[in-house]
Amino acid sequence: MSPDDGCNRLAGDPWRLNHRLATWVRRIALVIGLALAVVFLIRFRYAAWDFRNNLWGPARLLLQGDMPYNPQALKGLASEWGVPFHLSIWFPTILGIGFPLALLPLPQAANVWLLFSLLAAFATAVLVHRISGPEVSLQGLLPLTLIVTLFAPLYAHLGQGQASLIVLVSLFAGWVLLEQNRPAWAGLVLSVSWVKPQLILLAWPALVWLAIEKGRLRPALVGWLAGSLAQTISLWILEPTWASGYLSALSANQSWLQPNIHSLVAYWSGDEVLGWLVALLGLVVGASWLVYAWRRGERMIVFSWALALTPMLSPYTWSYDQVLLLPLMVVAIRRAKRGPRRTVFWIVFLSCQAVYMMLRLQGASDAWYAWYPAILMLLGVWLTYP
Repeated sequence: MSPDDGCNRLAGDPWRLNHRLATWVRRIALVIGLALAVVFLIRFRYAAWDFRNNLWGPARLLLQGDMPYNPQALKGLASEWGVPFHLSIWFPTILGIGFPLALLPLPQAANVWLLFSLLAAFATAVLVHRISGPEVSLQGLLPLTLIVTLFAPLYAHLGQGQASLIVLVSLFAGWVLLEQNRPAWAGLVLSVSWVKPQLILLAWPALVWLAIEKGRLRPALVGWLAGSLAQTISLWILEPTWASGYLSALSANQSWLQPNIHSLVAYWSGDEVLGWLVALLGLVVGASWLVYAWRRGERMIVFSWALALTPMLSPYTWSYDQVLLLPLMVVAIRRAKRGPRRTVFWIVFLSCQAVYMMLRLQGASDAWYAWYPAILMLLGVWLTYP
């Protein structure tokens, strides 16, 4: 057979030709993407305030043989890089997760964290999409991409170098692993979510319930314990007295006005105890409603409700923690079929993102974002209620 015959056969089979073309397009896109990522990691500079203070700084001190939560040493690192100083208060497991980043200079380490956070955002959206229905089609990929790229809290989160997206993707990855009957791996992955315990107050009980129903609670807890120990092993080996420094940093942390019930009630009433009581009542009422819905409705939807409620009801949550509403928006757009419901979704969703970004550009304090999760929660529940 001559070469011309092979070319003619390929030309006569459009499917094979399109398949080969798509393969080469993917390869070229991958090479270009990797090249751009390398340039980004080397050249880009951004603040990453929380990443610097809560992960890179303490991990760097640990590598240098110093107490990772030593305020004076952290202040020295901050002055060395010409940036503001702040106490480190993320849960210590973050050092086990991000410890290798301390081997890099701060700009490159922050860029790696930024790329990882972006991947976590898209991975969360894809996981939620797949759990709540059929696999992502080309037609469904556009609204999914639009929701992630237009989601305003994502940019507040990335700008600060926060860890809430890491919590989010670990929760959904743990859910998938539990459904696949791999409880030890689920527990291992879910141990990552303890980086910010205030964000899992309503989500973790649902996952424990799921593990109990499947009769897999014990191996899941073993996996969680193993993961927690692995994430803190560097602390125990290099600085066994780290706990006292961490507790001192927590106790010395300033009280800030935040967009959650506890903070707002305490500020408006001038009574801290009242703020805690109202927040506790909100958590009890919210949890009771979720338990009722869990027994009657589709569990992935209820789980997304639990995450959406968390920034409002849990203490010490900020505007960038409102990324926890992302799963509910993904589920909502899936349930909003063509027609008026989808139109309403896009009008409300886009309006909220526009107002959020306007407030961000004007430098508004975090308390001004308290309305955001309430409106999107109502929108999401309206579209997903069974």
